[in-house]
Amino acid sequence: MPKGIYVRTKNKPHSKERKQKIGEALEGIKNPRWKGGKQTIASGYVLILDKSHPACNCRGYVYEHRLVMEKKLGRFLKQEERVHHIDRNKANNIEENLALFSNDSEHRKFHLNLMTGGDRYGNIL
Repeated sequence: MPKGIYVRTKNKPHSKERKQKIGEALEGIKNPRWKGGKQTIASGYVLILDKSHPACNCRGYVYEHRLVMEKKLGRFLKQEERVHHIDRNKANNIEENLALFSNDSEHRKFHLNLMTGGDRYGNIL
């Protein structure tokens, strides 16, 4: 039998072309499990489908808190910039609940200050 052509029988794999057609047929809104391009992952962060975004993952999703901060600033965030949730609720992505740190080091210093007696704005009490 020629390579890539299969007779419909049990235990025979689909060809690459057939797999691609199946994948395209069930992509996006056509998929019965479609949830509007928004999902919450196990760590509690909300992801939004945006395949054109420069920071999207391999499936085309971007963290919602990063999108909200980018909209507020009017530019894309740099890879090293970190967005902090003030109330520590990773699903609460309203603009007033987000703070931007220039890098991970600054974000860690902020959390260290909180643990050593500072308030949620970084001021030492």
